[in-house]
Amino acid sequence: MKEIKEEGIEEFIDAWLCGIYEELMFWNEYIEKKGGKFSANWDRNTNPDRPFTLEKDIPVHQYGKTLDFIDIGSGPFSRCGTSTDKVILNHTAIDPLADAYKIMKQKAGLKSNINLQTGFVEILDKFLSKNSYDIVHMSNSLDHCFDPIMV
Repeated sequence: MKEIKEEGIEEFIDAWLCGIYEELMFWNEYIEKKGGKFSANWDRNTNPDRPFTLEKDIPVHQYGKTLDFIDIGSGPFSRCGTSTDKVILNHTAIDPLADAYKIMKQKAGLKSNINLQTGFVEILDKFLSKNSYDIVHMSNSLDHCFDPIMV
């Protein structure tokens, strides 16, 4: 498998940066216009108590316990929600643009129950321990990676 080496990472970052402006503008408009043309999803996406959509994936032996969940490439709003009666859910969301999303959400007065952190999927193994999450989710985010094939 191809690895990102520190001396070559600039090429990956340059390619990735080409799409950042449009991504930020999309989410800024979405937040400022409360969904805009996507307003039908606004309440669901911004609900801080949105039901956890992956409840069916929680193993029965985990019921009543703490479950560590990570949503990689989450964008400003995790698609997965945080509210469940089955487990105590520790929800972490990782996105390269997390800091920008936090500013946009704060400016709009939006609160959430997710722990949104900056991170790049290509190098998460450098920061996260093996088997540190019970459920890993990643959707609609490979197109935002430096190197989707490597991921």
